[in-house]
Order: sequence, then C-alpha cells, then structure tokens
Amino acid sequence: MIKEPKIIKEHFNLALKKYPELKDKKIFLVFKKSSLLMKSLPKWNFLFKKRINREYIIIISKKYNKFLKELTKKEIIAWFSHELGHIKQYSNMNSLKLIKFGIKYIIIKNIIKKVERSVDKLVIKKGMERELLGGIKKALKSRHIPQNYKQKIKRYYSYD
Repeated sequence: MIKEPKIIKEHFNLALKKYPELKDKKIFLVFKKSSLLMKSLPKWNFLFKKRINREYIIIISKKYNKFLKELTKKEIIAWFSHELGHIKQYSNMNSLKLIKFGIKYIIIKNIIKKVERSVDKLVIKKGMERELLGGIKKALKSRHIPQNYKQKIKRYYSYD
C-alpha cells in the first residue's frame, strides 16, 4: 500500500533499474493534480539543452492516491516502467523531432494508441507484462478512477 511519496520514489528507483540506459538522465518526480495517474515529459527548457543534458519529469497525480493504494508494488513499478519507456523514446529524439512528436501526439488521435502500445511492448520486454496488465485491469475496475479515464484506458492501453 502506498502511503507517502517516499515509498513511491522507492518503486520508481526499482523501475529505473530496468532501464540502465536512463541511469544518467535527470528524472524528477512531481506530485500534483493531473487528469492522468502518471505522465512523463521533458522539462520545459529542453529546447535550450543538448539531448544528453535534457531533464525529464514524471507527474504523479495526487488525485489518484487512493487508486495507487490498490496496486501492488510490482504493478506500480510496471506503471513507472511505462513512463520510463516514454522517457527512453524522448531521449532518442533531438529537439525538433521531439516537438514534431508532441504535436502529432496531441493532434493525431490514432498515433496515441500506436505510441502507447510501443511503450507497453518495452515494459513487456522488461518482464513486467503480468504486472502491467494487472494494473490496467485494476484501473478499469476501481471506484477511484472516473469513467472518462477508464474509457481512455480501454481505448489506448487495454489488451483484450
């Protein structure tokens, strides 16, 4: 059960161990309200930094703290592993490609599913398929997840 950000950070560090290629990246966890449980993005100043010095943020929504308590440690690690998969993708893009990617992700809805599925494949390669799917199933059943978010999960992440 998740009771405090310290525990969340420990789970994040365990997920990060599955991505040795990201060990030297600066990744910050930010706890604030968000419509998504977690989301990752480059820090706003990425345009002014070389790719190697880019910094990233994973936003963890305070809104879903009760849902996080429903997940096992391994399911939370899988969720972080998914976000780290996004960071891995971002870290392989130069600034121009990252801007183009962001615009496409926002504008072209069918790209979202493709991107999210490709990141999930990374999580599966890291050996966390059962935990990833377990977290998705719990989200779809949880009374702490709003219906509109469940619809989004079904559309982009659910594997039937």
